[in-house]
Amino acid sequence: MARLPTVGADSGDWGGVLNDFLGVSHNADGTAKTSVKTDIGLSNVDNTSDATKNAASATLTNKTLTSPILTAPTLGVATATSINGLIVTSTAGTLTIPNNASAALVTSGNFSTTLTSTATTDITLPTTGTLATLAGSETLTNKTVTAPTVTNPAETQQTLTDGASIDWNMNSGGIAKVTLGGNRTMNAPTNARNGATYILEVIQDATGSRTITWNAVFVWSGATAPTLTTTASVRNIITFVCSNDKLYGSAVLNFV
Repeated sequence: MARLPTVGADSGDWGGVLNDFLGVSHNADGTAKTSVKTDIGLSNVDNTSDATKNAASATLTNKTLTSPILTAPTLGVATATSINGLIVTSTAGTLTIPNNASAALVTSGNFSTTLTSTATTDITLPTTGTLATLAGSETLTNKTVTAPTVTNPAETQQTLTDGASIDWNMNSGGIAKVTLGGNRTMNAPTNARNGATYILEVIQDATGSRTITWNAVFVWSGATAPTLTTTASVRNIITFVCSNDKLYGSAVLNFV
């Protein structure tokens, strides 16, 4: 192996030793040799020129990149991943939003989207589209429906419980009936709504001669309650309009 002369040794051979050393990196005319990577122990280095090193294709395995800047990267298809706490499952088309997080979900195209929440959630719906399924039965609570077209609605007629005092929860049915088994007092109904209309069918039992004393919430024309027809098994129909938290009534009597 070429080396430099050793001080105190190589007596008489300094010139040959030095020439051998210089011959490794220089030609016979004194010009520098062009080294190849094998000469300096870099046989595994690619031969890409320095000018094109940044543009060269390379595969990095088990490397950590800190704050990299990616320009127009080509990404593969993820089957399941997590983005800032949002779990995305491509096979099921599901986006799971964790607790105490808010998110904006934007969809494009003519596709249906189902939102499922396991707790109280505020959802802002688009101004167009279908809120409920076309074929499903939906229950809307505390919703305002503007100018709906209602075809043959199913109104539930509730049967009030006869007793010395009669109660009427109007949330259970705005149309009600009761069969009197004695002289009764009609209590103030609960859950009456101003602007609503209610109907009460009062039926005499097989004995008849039953009367009703009305709560002050019921208001009558001329401040006089109607005199019910008290024939056995006869029916009297009384209609109420709720306004100003009062029930203004009119009666049609003596349906046999």
